[in-house]
Formats: sequence, C-alpha cells, structure tokens
Amino acid sequence: MTAHDWSTALTRWEIVRSRFPDHPKGYVRAAEAAEAMGNSRYARQLKLAREYGNAWLEGQSSNDNEVHEAIALPRRRTLRTFWDLVWTKARLNLKSEASQNHLRYLWWILDPLLYMAVFYIVFGLLMERGGPGFIAYLLTGLVPFQWFAKTVNQTSGSILSGKGLMNKVRISPLFFPLVGVVQNTGKQALVFAMLGVFLILYGLPPTIHWLGFIPVVAVQLLLMTVVCCLVAMIIPFIRDLSNLVPTGVQFVMFSSGIFYTLDRIPEKWQSLFFANPIANILYQYRRIFVENQWPDWSMLGWVALGAVIGLGIVLWLYRRLESVFPRVVLE
Repeated sequence: MTAHDWSTALTRWEIVRSRFPDHPKGYVRAAEAAEAMGNSRYARQLKLAREYGNAWLEGQSSNDNEVHEAIALPRRRTLRTFWDLVWTKARLNLKSEASQNHLRYLWWILDPLLYMAVFYIVFGLLMERGGPGFIAYLLTGLVPFQWFAKTVNQTSGSILSGKGLMNKVRISPLFFPLVGVVQNTGKQALVFAMLGVFLILYGLPPTIHWLGFIPVVAVQLLLMTVVCCLVAMIIPFIRDLSNLVPTGVQFVMFSSGIFYTLDRIPEKWQSLFFANPIANILYQYRRIFVENQWPDWSMLGWVALGAVIGLGIVLWLYRRLESVFPRVVLE
C-alpha cells in the first residue's frame, strides 16, 4: 500500500481475511485500497463485512471496478454464518435502541413494570373485575400476547425496509424478519422475568410446573417465526395488506381469551376457540402460572406440529422466491 500497488494490496488483504476473518484491519485497509482504486461499491461491502462478517463479500470480485445495476441472485451460505449475521444485526439493533433513551437498558425493565401496573390499577383496583386472581389471569395472557403482537407488527414490513441493503449485498430476504424476531425475543426475556416477580408478589410462588414454561415459550417462538416470516413475505407482493396487519393482530387478541375466562365460552364452541393457536398457547401459560399444572401436552403438541409444517412451507417459499424479492421491493 505504501507503493500504491492497490491491486496487490487487495489480494494480500484477502489472504489475511481468509486466515483471520475476525481481524478488523483486513477489512479496513482493504476498503482504503478499494477506495483508492475508485471502487466505492466494493469498499462499502468491505465495511459491511467488518461489521457483519466475511459472508457479505461472498461472490464479489475485488478487482471489479464496474457498478452493476443488475440485481444478483443471492448465493447459498452456511447456516451458521447466516445465524451469526442475524444475531449480530439483532444485537446491534438492541444496542442502538437502548442508546436512544437516557435510561438505556433500564427502560426495558421499567416499560413492562409500568405496563403491568396500569392493568393492575385499572382492572384490579378501579374496576374490581373478574374476582380473585383475575389480574394474574389477565397478565399471564396479555404479556405473552404482547410479545406476539409487537413482533408481528415490527417485522411485517421488514423486507421492504431492507430493500436498500438487499440490493447492495447478497443476502436472503429471510434475514430481515428473523432479525426482528430475535430482537424482540431478547427484550421479552426481561418482560417474562418481571411477570415472574409480579406473580410471586401476587401470591403465586414458583412450583415445579413452572418448568413447563420452557417448552411453551419454544412453541410460541416457533409459531411467531412462521407467522412473521409469512407476513413479511406477502407484504412486498400485496402492499395494501400492511394496513390490515394491526387490525388482524387486534382481532387475534380479542379472539384469544385474554380478557375473559374459558368458562365464558359455550362448551360446543371451545374446540373452535382452541383452533386459534395463540389462544391455545395462552391457555398453557395460565395452566402453568395460575393453575399450577403442567401444560396440556397433547394440545401443545398439535400447535408445535402445525408450526413445524408451516416453517417447512415458509422456507420452501423463500427459497423459490429468493431471486424475485430484490426486483419486487423496488417496484
């Protein structure tokens, strides 16, 4: 680089990156060489690779000085590399979100506390609704549902929002909704912790049945991943549907038994009620935390099976449409 032999420098820095992929200088110095050659596009890709990993450079030529307007088909990467990219991006988003608040990460604790306090005051103290234990019943349904609602609303337009990045680097469109799912899951961990503290103070101490929380959360996460990826996949093709997503989420909320108990539903309609997978999952949370019972494994198993089948269909659709998304999001 001292001799301004930029082509040789790029080649040698490429060797450095292949041997030491986590060493930042291999990307920074190569980006400087690319800029000196006038290849700004490749320099930007090197800077992205420094932040998100060497996979951003896959299939790119360091000596290509032309700016291609054509959209390239994303190439296959290893599953581990892809998940590293998703995890890194979600972590950076969380860090960026926290930096925008004066209280930073403390706000993630205060937000669920204030949220639960509002419902306790309104339903428990002012309205005195539902009888003894209703507040615990309400919050054990409302807190998991808010996780679902926030994630679906955030990820529904994620592929459209990522069109700029999608057309600069080779990346699967599946990356964008998955980042939102991981990001909201990280925040939800604190919300569940606050819910546990509230239940203990409310007079519902932990029992052995609380271990059932783990498979229920896993099934909800799987179901949310399918729903979020499916909605995010459809929106670029039918953009008006983005206006219906909040309404659809509200419909699911009122049809999932959050504000009313199961005995309010006639027995002949209960099988139809539990056909709603969100209602099924919220019922499992309440069995664990309020009724001190194990989840209904048969009911939970059907939801898990449906989510697994749905995930297979979604992955197949994304693979078939992977080369179409970069064009559709620009229309």
